[in-house]
Amino acid sequence: MSISDAAQTLYDTMVTSGHDVSAGLRRAGNSTPCIVYEITQVDFEVALPGKVIPHYTMQVTADCVADTALTAWTVADDLISVFTGNIDDTVRDIVLVLVAVNATARTETPDDGQSDAERVVSLVMTILAKAY
Repeated sequence: MSISDAAQTLYDTMVTSGHDVSAGLRRAGNSTPCIVYEITQVDFEVALPGKVIPHYTMQVTADCVADTALTAWTVADDLISVFTGNIDDTVRDIVLVLVAVNATARTETPDDGQSDAERVVSLVMTILAKAY
């Protein structure tokens, strides 16, 4: 299991929420509601010097962007719901487990001077990724 495998499984899982998903930056022209996420930290376990155990803890920030606060919270609920139970990826031999979530909300005004403000619910999720 590699970090890139875990990242791909994470993306594949988020897509099942039913919303457009972008990694890193929101693509120009993406409609709302949508999810923009970033893996901000990965912690490794080392058993012996130089031997990494296939067991990672990832910090993932997911911004749920919508036109209204209620819709942004609904997108956040939809995203959290796809992580109910273990996410088993038998192709990549990975299991993802959501172990903690923190949520904050804010309003962002696009800098184009023409668009309305958007509501954003940011989820900071701690996800355990481990090999089968």
